[in-house]
Amino acid sequence: MIDQLRRFTDEGVEKFRDVLAGFRENTLSEFPRSLLEDANLTREIGDFCIEPQQFESKLEAAIYLGGLISEIGNNYPQGNPYENVGLWSWLSAYYFDQVCPRTSSGGRKILADERHILNLEWGRFYRHLLAAPVRMYNTHGESCMILLSGQLDEMGEFVEQLMSRQDIALNPSLIEGANALYWDAEKSAPRRGVRSTAHDPGTLRRFVDVVQQLDLTFDLYSMTRQEILAILPAEFHKFLNLG
Repeated sequence: MIDQLRRFTDEGVEKFRDVLAGFRENTLSEFPRSLLEDANLTREIGDFCIEPQQFESKLEAAIYLGGLISEIGNNYPQGNPYENVGLWSWLSAYYFDQVCPRTSSGGRKILADERHILNLEWGRFYRHLLAAPVRMYNTHGESCMILLSGQLDEMGEFVEQLMSRQDIALNPSLIEGANALYWDAEKSAPRRGVRSTAHDPGTLRRFVDVVQQLDLTFDLYSMTRQEILAILPAEFHKFLNLG
């Protein structure tokens, strides 16, 4: 089945917010699919179409939606698609069963609205479960695999630590460096022991700490991945993979 791509109007976004609240307050048990095509709450986006997908990971979602967003950006001069709150909110509603799957008890665990309704402030943007991985994939390609592992409804520690800091998230060399350190390509998974919350030597949180310190004396935006990895302390060597 192929559907017409749409976006929520401002009123539609607020209606979607009400739906999220309804699930959160247990006054709603089924997602109102009619919301997706309501002529009073949505608008078509050009002639673009979208298909239902069962994404196995954030990576699969990023590849499919990333291609769609690139096509929109190239052929639909209506502003930056990454900043289209109505579009991303509609996409979250369209893939609601995946970004907010049912729990074992049959309900849904609804967290903060910003996971489904795009917030343009960077400190909130990265929390959107669809917009964030798509933007990272379209910006960094397969150099950001560390940000695209896991299920679509999970934000994950790597997203929280790296994408919450815009100076890291949008620096290709830093993302490539983090990927080289922490992504196990053979297992298609993050390396074991790198997600300690105690800022242990060589781990992800220590990487963020050290990068923020280095940024005070180095122009990290002008450096390559190899140059950045070369100035990291010895504690990171056990994870280092320059391949």
